[in-house]
Amino acid sequence: MVAAPHGSFRDPRHGHRGSAARRDCCAEPNLGPETQFGLSPLRRLWRLLNDRAWHRRGARIAQGALGTVLLFRALGEVRFAPYLWGPSGVPPVAEPAWPYDTLVGTYSAILVMAAAGALLLLGRVTRLASLLAFSAFFSLEIRLPEITDGGDNITRLALCYSVFLLPPRAAAQAGSIGVWLHNLAVSSIVLQVCLLYETSGLSKVHGDRWAQGTALYYISQVEAFSTPTLAGLFKNPAVVTLATYMTLVHQVFFVPALLIRSVRIPWIAFGVSFHFLVAVQMGLVSFSMVMIGLELSLLTDQDHLRLRAIWGGTKRLMGQAKARALQHVGLRDEALGDK
Repeated sequence: MVAAPHGSFRDPRHGHRGSAARRDCCAEPNLGPETQFGLSPLRRLWRLLNDRAWHRRGARIAQGALGTVLLFRALGEVRFAPYLWGPSGVPPVAEPAWPYDTLVGTYSAILVMAAAGALLLLGRVTRLASLLAFSAFFSLEIRLPEITDGGDNITRLALCYSVFLLPPRAAAQAGSIGVWLHNLAVSSIVLQVCLLYETSGLSKVHGDRWAQGTALYYISQVEAFSTPTLAGLFKNPAVVTLATYMTLVHQVFFVPALLIRSVRIPWIAFGVSFHFLVAVQMGLVSFSMVMIGLELSLLTDQDHLRLRAIWGGTKRLMGQAKARALQHVGLRDEALGDK
């Protein structure tokens, strides 16, 4: 070692002061790329979730569909409220819990569900409306769980997610907790629908009747879930085989199709058409309406703009065709008049 000015020492082998070496030893260690790699995906996920609000138009459609279903259920079932949920109704409970211990409380629960449904349909105070709708809908389900079905399950989950969606007229400020919660709710809806379809599709793959292409025939012959028109149509082997396999393919490949931009819109259009036919021909109105709303909510805002542009172009073409047809008729009438 050799002496250096100001009482420090210089190491001839390393060429730096001893005090600098001590500072380097006490400095915070470099975490390296391995440790930083674990934090980077979390930061990217956070920025992705609060950068901008996703699926604003789709969320509005989903809430409108939920509101329509709640209104449909409330108006259709209010006549039977005392029998289904009242204090002396069907449920085998000697002393029903509030509010179903009185007829006023029973009707109040139906009224709350109807009012919340109307608010969701109109797009007003949607967070409060979703919370009220979820509470009323869930309490009715608890009161009489024997009449619930798969449509009630997806409705309850969708109402829960809807509480965290941004209101239609709310400003979506990037980086806000509201945008983060909105995108988290949208992601939950997307995952829920994908899980529903994949579970349903993969369970059908192992069924003999679905594999043979005859499943929809047997379903259509059950009077409680069909109409004479559907039952007669599905007696045609070609029709029932094609419809069965198309349904199976749509559900099994729903997730891959959702990820491909060019396929997403026609794939969802098929699903919407399928559920519309289920509502009309099989009478599963509530379930079908909820699924139509949720499927349309999977389309991005850009997809909705593309659909609007396609619809606008179609209207222009129809208008031009109508104008040409009227012009042709006018010319023909003029020619006949000259004769």
